[in-house]
Amino acid sequence: MEEVRISRALVEEMVDHCEAGRPNEACGILGAADGRMVKVFKMRNASASPVRYSLDPREQFAVYRKLDDEGWELGCVYHSHTHTEAYPSPTDVRLASEDVPYVIVS
Repeated sequence: MEEVRISRALVEEMVDHCEAGRPNEACGILGAADGRMVKVFKMRNASASPVRYSLDPREQFAVYRKLDDEGWELGCVYHSHTHTEAYPSPTDVRLASEDVPYVIVS
């Protein structure tokens, strides 16, 4: 398992976003520079569901463009679990499409 280090400020920003998204799951992306997480991109859960998430393709494209413009890379994808532990569900595993760590906030 790959270790991911995220500053307290970015963790708090992710957690706040996930709490604000309740009762639905929340999701987003972290940008990285030189292997260090530098930016939280809070995104809308296009599934609007308490048990599933999906990134809105237009928002995702805009975030990828911003990452490119800043010279950053995709650091990780995050989402929340509103009723279960921070362990990937079979659906989470099946739908993971990026070759980066996935963070679950529970």
